[in-house]
Amino acid sequence: MTAKVVNRKASRFLFCVVVIFTVFSPSVHVCSAVDKAAADEALGLAEEDLRSAFISVREAEEVGAGVEGLLLKLEISGEALAQAYSAYIRSDFESACTFATSSSGGLTGVIDEAQMLKIDAEKAFSERLFWTAGISSICLCVLLVASLLGWRLVKGRFIKQVLKSRPELVKSNESG
Repeated sequence: MTAKVVNRKASRFLFCVVVIFTVFSPSVHVCSAVDKAAADEALGLAEEDLRSAFISVREAEEVGAGVEGLLLKLEISGEALAQAYSAYIRSDFESACTFATSSSGGLTGVIDEAQMLKIDAEKAFSERLFWTAGISSICLCVLLVASLLGWRLVKGRFIKQVLKSRPELVKSNESG
């Protein structure tokens, strides 16, 4: 047999396999090891994990923490959860469970990291507040001391000027 004959027979066989697979595949039901109840549970847990992570990230952002990396993780997990719901609607419970587990797995450590960022941001705010209050207090004390010294200086000059002009007034009143 020549290579052309073998090649032709192989291509005919491959064509027959594709046709048979195409014709009979819609009638074969998907056999899944995951049932609807397991998919429901996985989706519920993934949704609760995403909600908890979102709340932690939002709280960290409210105090001024940089949460850009955490937002990216939330977005990726949210997309996985959306794919899980899409698979669930198609009754592909195994894929739904896989995507839900992937969504929860992507959130590992997000809550802890958000809480650490929140604590760091609160500490930084406290330090800024301490330094701002301290510098403001020192400036106010310097201003008060400068005002008192300035008042004493102005008051002393004013009294000296009044005392110098007073004898002239007395002399002009005596002559007149």
